[in-house]
Amino acid sequence: MTTNPDPVATDPVATITAHHVELADALALRVDAVLNAVRTGHPHGPAVAALNAVLADQIIPHARAEEDVLYAAAAGLVNARLLVAGMLFEHETLLSLATALPRAPTPVDAATTARALQEVFTGHVRRENQLLAPALAAETSVDLAGLLLRMQERLSVYRDPAHVLPVAGPRPSGTDHELDVRREPPARRHDLILTTFAGTPVGEAFVLVNDHDPKPLHYQFQAEHAGRFTWAYLDSGPEIWRVRIGRSAD
Repeated sequence: MTTNPDPVATDPVATITAHHVELADALALRVDAVLNAVRTGHPHGPAVAALNAVLADQIIPHARAEEDVLYAAAAGLVNARLLVAGMLFEHETLLSLATALPRAPTPVDAATTARALQEVFTGHVRRENQLLAPALAAETSVDLAGLLLRMQERLSVYRDPAHVLPVAGPRPSGTDHELDVRREPPARRHDLILTTFAGTPVGEAFVLVNDHDPKPLHYQFQAEHAGRFTWAYLDSGPEIWRVRIGRSAD
């Protein structure tokens, strides 16, 4: 009896490319729905919610799993370090746009943000398909097929609702979004918190959940956002710190 070879093991670059095509198609379908709703004057909220769901369940978890596995491996390659740095910047842009989408003040703003998301993602996966994946595949010390299996494990973690970023739709009136960074790599925490603050409308707030006192972050806010934020401890350890961070002015 013969068995078909594992496609991941035989051609992991093709596997990466095929998955990116699936993600791009899913994203394009939801973006087109937002654009069509805005163009025709129909309510765009349901289309935005569907796009948010794809971002939260597929795009963002995929990006974070890539950082943990593929980017970590590529960062050790001399010829790929600058490329990885660029990939990380693009992830930050995607995250910023995804965070801004449900808070878009007008239908036109929502359509513009949705289209920008698609454009950034399209260019991003092209560089991964044509530059990053081949660089990893060419490195004899890297088991790219094994890395893809590890990515699947990370995806299951990041699809847990406890890790989903605030891209699943507008918050109910009178509630604060909770940003739990306890399982985030330390290097990502400040950028994630500052991006969330930048996307918080004036007069609203979010609750930061951390595993230590974020006092250095408070100093950074004082230096960069003096007079434009509020800071209130809700819990002060010893295991969990919760801080309500509000945006008080522009």
